[in-house]
Amino acid sequence: MVGDAITDAIAGFFEGSIAEWLRSKGIEESRTALGSACGKMTGCLFGSGVVLTVSWLAGVDAMKGA
Repeated sequence: MVGDAITDAIAGFFEGSIAEWLRSKGIEESRTALGSACGKMTGCLFGSGVVLTVSWLAGVDAMKGA
């Protein structure tokens, strides 16, 4: 989960950098490197938290059978 969030943040940084480059060429774009990176990382961590909370509330035992 955390590794996925970190790689999403790195991808968001490159996505935002490309968006900034497009703006410099006159193509209208509103994303920034920092905004894209933080947005992707936050979304990933939020989604993981929701899944873990729902499974905990449902009584799923991840260690069962291990």
